[in-house]
Amino acid sequence: MSNTRPRFKTSFTAARTYSPIHTGGAAVLSGDGSWLVSTLNEQALVTEIETGNPVQELKGDTSAVTTLAITPSPLSPQAGGYLLTCCRSLALHIYSLPSLSLHRHIPRAHEAPIITCASDPTGTLFATGSADGVVKVWDAARGHCTHVLKGHGGVISAITFDIASAGDGGKQGRAKLVTGADDCKIRVWDLRTRECLHVLDGHNSVVRGLDTTKDGKSLVSGGRDKVVNVWDLERGVLRRTMPVFETLESVGLVEIEEGEESKKGKEKEGSTTRRAIYTGGDKGVIRLWDLLTGEQIKTKADETPVQEGKVHEILSIINTPSQSSLTAIFVDQNIVTRSLPHLSITRQIIGFNDEVIDTCYLSPFPSTSSEEPAPESHLAVATNSDLIRIYDLNRFNTSLLEGHEDVVLCLARSADGQILISGSKDKTARIWKSPPNSALSSSDGQPSWRCIGKAEGHVESIGAVAVSKKENNFLITASQDRTAKIWDLASLVSSENDELSPLRSMSTTKIHDKDINTLDIAPNDKLLASGSQDRTAKLFSITYTSKTKSTPASAQLSLLGTFKGHKRGVWSVKFSPVDQCLATASGDRTIKLWSLADFTCVKTFEGHSNTVLRVDFLTRGMQIASAASDGLVKVWNVKDEECVSTLDNHEEKIWALAVSKDEKHVVSGGADSVITVWEDVTESEELEKIQEQEELVLKEQDYENYLAINDYSNAILLALSMDQPRRLLKLFTEVRLTSDSPSSSSDPAADLLSFTGSRHVDAVVKSLSPSDLRQLLSYIKDWNTVSRSSDVAQGILHAILKYHDADAVLAALEGRQETSEENDGEVLDLDGMLDGVVTKPKKQNDSKNNAGEVLGALISYTERHLTRADKLVRESFIVEHLLGMMEGFDDFDAGADTNGMEVDQ
Repeated sequence: MSNTRPRFKTSFTAARTYSPIHTGGAAVLSGDGSWLVSTLNEQALVTEIETGNPVQELKGDTSAVTTLAITPSPLSPQAGGYLLTCCRSLALHIYSLPSLSLHRHIPRAHEAPIITCASDPTGTLFATGSADGVVKVWDAARGHCTHVLKGHGGVISAITFDIASAGDGGKQGRAKLVTGADDCKIRVWDLRTRECLHVLDGHNSVVRGLDTTKDGKSLVSGGRDKVVNVWDLERGVLRRTMPVFETLESVGLVEIEEGEESKKGKEKEGSTTRRAIYTGGDKGVIRLWDLLTGEQIKTKADETPVQEGKVHEILSIINTPSQSSLTAIFVDQNIVTRSLPHLSITRQIIGFNDEVIDTCYLSPFPSTSSEEPAPESHLAVATNSDLIRIYDLNRFNTSLLEGHEDVVLCLARSADGQILISGSKDKTARIWKSPPNSALSSSDGQPSWRCIGKAEGHVESIGAVAVSKKENNFLITASQDRTAKIWDLASLVSSENDELSPLRSMSTTKIHDKDINTLDIAPNDKLLASGSQDRTAKLFSITYTSKTKSTPASAQLSLLGTFKGHKRGVWSVKFSPVDQCLATASGDRTIKLWSLADFTCVKTFEGHSNTVLRVDFLTRGMQIASAASDGLVKVWNVKDEECVSTLDNHEEKIWALAVSKDEKHVVSGGADSVITVWEDVTESEELEKIQEQEELVLKEQDYENYLAINDYSNAILLALSMDQPRRLLKLFTEVRLTSDSPSSSSDPAADLLSFTGSRHVDAVVKSLSPSDLRQLLSYIKDWNTVSRSSDVAQGILHAILKYHDADAVLAALEGRQETSEENDGEVLDLDGMLDGVVTKPKKQNDSKNNAGEVLGALISYTERHLTRADKLVRESFIVEHLLGMMEGFDDFDAGADTNGMEVDQ
């Protein structure tokens, strides 16, 4: 281990944020599966699937989005396409892809709320169905209504197009629309004649899914009557009724590749694919059915047992042919993508987490090197749910751990990150482990965590868990029943039994008088600290005896002392990794540091404006990280009790805080359903500052060298790049003084004709890029307000207005490119191009306001200087007149004296 003093962490940045992306309602995928469009609260949000980064929030109007549709063409700049959002205000918004700019807005598309919509395969038409039974067809490009179809007696619940395409094998030239409603009827419309071709009556409940084969010969429909009907679409005749014994919410058709055995049996026919019907509903699973035989196609997903009472209903299924996948939208806002034909999970996205209660890092995969620890590649998250989320930090993917029967309240991990402990309101604690064999990992690349142990014995909810840190010997749980139990973990971990095993309790001790909020075990596994709502923290000694051949393992807790001083309940306790001290966080908005020797408070950290809920140590115990109900994470220096950094990315209280083993990342999770991964950037920022200082020193030396050789062109550009208006003013002043002494100039005649006093400076002003011109004008605005520098400012401003027309000056001030005939064919200024790339453009409104501010200041002060100069000129005329009069009096006196002399003579 290195003996160098660790660097204090003073700067963090939000490296990654897991925010809600789907809060229920409609959701669609782009044609190539790269974008997810979902409803977030009352707006539509576009998210990049691979990274999880939000692309754009579509704020149509103040009403909620009721349904969505997207053209099936691949999402690419070449393909384009459209996105349709329907609002509760009866408005339609059509956005162009991939720019997501508003293409068309139809304020009142229907007379009743729009319930469902769909796009045709060519991406040119949209169909919308409302609650009054009216179906409308819209031209996507032009935004006008092409068809109004009436006939249904209830709410439109399903829509699909049947449009002819080249090579589909069906009747060419057909253009049909199939609609279903809660009147249990299906209507087939001819879009060319606007007539209803067939009325199909075969369901006894709401029709929830419709789809047609590519050749237009068959139609499948499914509803809440638990059956799927296959229709002859050309004749309008029912072919087959398939009972699926499930209330269906989504039905469709896919083409799946047959297995090798099936292919061998059909080599003569040359068939390699077959049509299948997919269904999803209240059973929460996607099932496939053969279109020809009606039999269910067994997949790996059907072999996965479903926990009784934990079924989450599927609201809709999105078919993405380009990815050969089906994506299910669940009622609990989870989005699961399965690949065809085996329906194995390839990606799982959590749309909404509710409140994040606790979190911890995991290292499910063993280290590839004995010198380096296993990478902390995953994050376990407990939310207001009975499911534990396992986030893959390297990929936008999540897995769920099912087992608890009530909300999971707390999490803990073993020292190596291979074991996860969870405590729940169901009065049990569970032990989860990822098998070291990579072959046991799930198909989506996530570790296949399984529950290997269960601790039962508490009579109330388990609110805190802690596991031994040196070795996986024991586990301690604390409950609202005010007791702490020590469990034998070594026997469970060493066992090779893969089945769920109960843990043996080695001791039970009452440790507090009120609810226990937190536990922590010392790095040497000899001490236990606890915090409770009784406003105290307590310290216990742990006496552990390992298992022998004749006796089982045993453990006991012995009270050593009580830490008293907090005025509210203690929410978090943490042992220092190096010192004999304990940190506690309390509802009295303070963090206290206690000595383990005499149980006295040695330091108090004040700065949070609300309850401090979590605390942890950083930088070898020399810093503390805390999270509170004020939505802030603070980093403190222990020595001087100073807050050196405040991290703000939450709008609600922060329940969860976790620090990675290398201390490069800190994770916070709050009641706003946001998980933020903070990255320590202190070292990189210091390196950047050092580099900036070195570059500044070099630039200053170059500037002095340019001045020494009278290279004003490079000197001015360098002063602008360094943002040093004072040096630039000094340079212009020296040039002006130099122009007053012609002997110091190599070409006095040319300099006298220049606007600034030097032809070289004039050349620089003439060739300034728009960004440099904007910067120089802002300097002139400040110089012009001071009388000492106003004459220099007016001289440079005069040169700018002579060499640049008004449009060019205004364009530079507004931050936009000015194009004119004079610039056509000229070589672009490289410095200006680079400056435009590096500098972030301002918003148009801000730029206009800035332009108005600069021009207003220049005009007002210039008028003031002009008035003062005019007054000075007029006063100079009076002085000149007085001097002339005085010269006249002198001549008169002189003549009088002469005449007197003559008389005397």
